[in-house]
Amino acid sequence: MMGTILNVILSLTYEEFYKSYREAEALFFAGKYDRAERIYRRLLTDARRFGYEKEFLYRIAECRFNGGDYKAAYDQFMALYKDGYIEKKLPYLKGEVAYAISVFFTNFRDPKEAKQVIQELQKYPYYKNSNRTKMLLGIIDYREGRYDEAIEKLKDITDIPEAQFYYARSLALLQKPLQAIGVYKILLEKYKNTPREPFISYAMVEANFIYGDYKGTAELAKTFIEKYHGSLFSDWVQYYWGISLYRMKEFESSIEKLTLISKKQNFEFANLAAYFAGNAEREWGNQYKQEGKADDAKAKYKEAVKYYETALSKANDQDIYNVSFIRLMQANFFVGDTLKSYTMADQLKQMKFPPEEAGIGEYARGAIDYSLGKFSPAAKNFELVIENYKQTFLRKPSMAMEMLSLVRDRKFKEALLKGNIYYSEMQDTIRPEAQDTSFDLWKGWYVYGLAEAHYYAGAYPEAELRYNINIKKQLTRDLVILSRLGLGWIAYHQKRYDDALAHFNSIDGAVRARGDTSLIIALFLGKGVAKFNKGEYMDAFKDFAIAALYTPRYESGEALYFQGFAALALKSYGDAVKLWERVVNEYPDHPRAALAAYRASDIYVKAAQVDKATALLEWEVEHFPGHPITPRAMYALGRNYTLNKEFDKAIQVYEKFLYLYPDHELAPDVRKRVEDVYLAASTQDPKYAEQLAQKYPASDKAAEALYYQAAQAYQNGDEEKSADLFFRVANEFPNSPKSSEALYTAGALYLKQKKYQQAIQALKKYKDFFPNGQQIENVYDYLMKAYLASNDFNSAIQIGKETLQKFPESKNKANTLYWIGYSYSQLGNSREAITYLQQARTLFEQEGNTQMVSQIDQILQILPK
Repeated sequence: MMGTILNVILSLTYEEFYKSYREAEALFFAGKYDRAERIYRRLLTDARRFGYEKEFLYRIAECRFNGGDYKAAYDQFMALYKDGYIEKKLPYLKGEVAYAISVFFTNFRDPKEAKQVIQELQKYPYYKNSNRTKMLLGIIDYREGRYDEAIEKLKDITDIPEAQFYYARSLALLQKPLQAIGVYKILLEKYKNTPREPFISYAMVEANFIYGDYKGTAELAKTFIEKYHGSLFSDWVQYYWGISLYRMKEFESSIEKLTLISKKQNFEFANLAAYFAGNAEREWGNQYKQEGKADDAKAKYKEAVKYYETALSKANDQDIYNVSFIRLMQANFFVGDTLKSYTMADQLKQMKFPPEEAGIGEYARGAIDYSLGKFSPAAKNFELVIENYKQTFLRKPSMAMEMLSLVRDRKFKEALLKGNIYYSEMQDTIRPEAQDTSFDLWKGWYVYGLAEAHYYAGAYPEAELRYNINIKKQLTRDLVILSRLGLGWIAYHQKRYDDALAHFNSIDGAVRARGDTSLIIALFLGKGVAKFNKGEYMDAFKDFAIAALYTPRYESGEALYFQGFAALALKSYGDAVKLWERVVNEYPDHPRAALAAYRASDIYVKAAQVDKATALLEWEVEHFPGHPITPRAMYALGRNYTLNKEFDKAIQVYEKFLYLYPDHELAPDVRKRVEDVYLAASTQDPKYAEQLAQKYPASDKAAEALYYQAAQAYQNGDEEKSADLFFRVANEFPNSPKSSEALYTAGALYLKQKKYQQAIQALKKYKDFFPNGQQIENVYDYLMKAYLASNDFNSAIQIGKETLQKFPESKNKANTLYWIGYSYSQLGNSREAITYLQQARTLFEQEGNTQMVSQIDQILQILPK
């Protein structure tokens, strides 16, 4: 009895129950699922009393699902699905439960099972052809990697944000970042200041990263961290940021980001962050090493060791463990700890690898021996790999390294013998007439080793044949340099001194740029002896010297208001204003006072008395926030502020309008006006351009504002800032009419500043996304120059050939032919170099450009025929 009385006392009235329910709903739609669930559970008893128990149980399950407790949510959905009461009394709810179960299967179960569940869902009439069902089928296509099919199903479902998320992500995975970002921009604006906003911004970062636009990724990541610091996605964004900086060779900043992520206890890729930080330290060390800064290089290698050790300790995957272990072994070798390197190589022998990766321990030990000049044991270790591991991918690398080890050990006969033994596996390589499409780096080194063996055995024709294979294949600059060096020495031994000098001169610049002492010595010795034998003793002396150097009231207010209208009709504007101002001053609480202030302000504006108009509008907005005329008063007030160049006030009133009256008929025009104000204000203060870009990320005016800032920076002589801003316009507003022009200008400025990698990224993006753009011909020209300046001659050749094909009648055709020929000459490919240079010479001669004709003649003279 007492318990019953207590329950009655503690029970909520329906009004109290409904109020608490609305509180829970508000929390639910704000993404605060834990707090919402607690209220739903607290209300369950009363929900049962009022007949809503099943609906509340369904909502609790939704909270569980949205909060990430998927298994518990699924169990609750299944219990509701099997509930007989729901089956009989609440068929609509059963359909919702069936949909929830389908969502679970679509995301977490095998796609085949998910399709079966969706077939059951389609038995409910509402879901047979609904967008929600279509979305689930699109997500399954996405999960199975059928992104084109997913796009077809999802692209028109604009009323479900999840469908648009997967649509955009499918576009991103198909390397269509501009389209993906366009979708994300719309979602970002639609769901601004909601729990979805950070995820959408994260997805934009990811889309750029997947495409490989590392500069764009880094810029979007920086904005994300500044705006959503502490977000659930912050660690992932930091990770993508760090990797992007690493790819851009900004090692110091990359290491800073990756170090932070590698220390996260619960971040899934903390191990990979440590691994890439180690790679950044190692490559930074390599840079110092090339610059001759041995101590700085060693310090970087030591830092790499620490990161690889961290990656090992955090490795949750065997592949990551293995590759980190190997990198750690290399780093220990670089810092001079050969004992630890050998020990780790021996440990690799004991580790289990699949057949195609077997022998890595023996190979690693051989590589260490070779690097230390222990060529005999190195050859034996490589031979162990060849003999014992038939399926390993290290088989051909071991053949190449054994050949090189034997040659370095001056065991030329044994090297030739091994060359014959390995002939059956390498025959496509060593037959010059064979069309081998699998000619790779290790086959190239094998051929070089075999050529060296023949050379030192005095078999010059056989050696020359093999050196020329590498010249023809053009695999790497190193192989071309070494092979061309070999050809030069063969020509010397055969007393073909002009040919020898032609070979040596063709690689002079490349050898100097590489900075390898042994190559410099071999080159200048070769040039010296050839010139000496030609009787050019002073020049020979100089070459030998270089070689040596390198060791108020109701009725009255109404009457006055309409009296003012009469004065207006009589065109007695002064009287109209006075009457309406009396309404405002004498009857400020009368509803007509709002209209009177608005009408009087309109006359003041037309009389160019903007300040008086503004004062009336400010009064109206402040005193009548809920009046029907207030939106129009705010609209007019914003206009007045703009006329007086009070941009902050104009922005404030327009944005307040959009917040209070998002569906008003003037809202679209207000939206345009606030963007126009930001744009106008940005011409006086750059901060407004940034604010516009952040608040209205899909606005063309935002792009225009940033574009203006970029142009201003250029006019002020700050070309570095200008280039970055132009690139940002294109990166953040890919669909803006300014995008293509901004990309082109950014690329041109980066090129002028000698920031060749940034120039390449901007110009390549223009080429890929605006193939018929107004500046496309110039883009090809600049892109080729950027590749040339980066010494990326293969890419320069490729873009040059594309230019000739796309613009056969280009005014720059002669220059393009020249640079292709020049690039071939730098790669040591004299035949192709001569072909293109001669074509260029013909065109320059027709143009009367004697300077270029003379320059080409000089190059042709030193190239080997």
